[in-house]
Amino acid sequence: MGRSGAGTSTVFSLWAATVVSVGAAEYVFRVSDAPLDPGERWELRATNFFTWGVRSFVLARGEQVEDAVLVVSQARYRPAPGGFNLLRFYLLDSAENPLNWLPDEGRFPRGRLRQYRKDASGPTGIAALTWTSKVEIGTHAKPESERRPEVLRWSLAELGLLPVFQTFLANGNNFGLAMDPEGDFGSPDVRFVLITRDPVMPPVATMPPVVPRVQPDPVRMPDGGSTLALVLTVLGGGLVWWWVRRR
Repeated sequence: MGRSGAGTSTVFSLWAATVVSVGAAEYVFRVSDAPLDPGERWELRATNFFTWGVRSFVLARGEQVEDAVLVVSQARYRPAPGGFNLLRFYLLDSAENPLNWLPDEGRFPRGRLRQYRKDASGPTGIAALTWTSKVEIGTHAKPESERRPEVLRWSLAELGLLPVFQTFLANGNNFGLAMDPEGDFGSPDVRFVLITRDPVMPPVATMPPVVPRVQPDPVRMPDGGSTLALVLTVLGGGLVWWWVRRR
């Protein structure tokens, strides 16, 4: 794997006190010489370097970035004279070069590729990109004697660069990559995979059922003899009726 903190595995986790994340999504960007890149032959050689940019990329409302992974495969090596093959990757705030009057960014998933020649008389490679903010993702070194293709992988979350990517993306809904080879790496398959999740608010808590209130037993109050008078009245009336009937 590549040097400079190359990631080999990624564990995705997101925890928030009031948000539960479900519904993962992946956006796969492919770096290549698409039909919209005439004359930009995708071939990493010691005499050139490339930028690749995406514009107008907007996530859904509430969608959160969990990771961004750069995957490079099928890189074939022809050694640079007298040394190692080096392949450096950078994350760019923007790939739009205000000095060349050309569109340097495209829409998802292809983006747009731009080739630059290394000028021996001035800043070379990524140092020449003075018009954008940039940060190195990783460097892959390959000895001259080894030419077997392998898969390179860098996770921005593992490298601690995810906040930088989020800042770049928020600054105009665009971002870019830069690839600076020393040596010949052919035309590798380069993918930039963005992993997101949709936050879902937990359901509103329901009110507990109403518990009937238990009332105390009623307290009997004295009736002041009214009950006894009623009983005697009823009995007296009955005796009078019986005496009248016997006569």
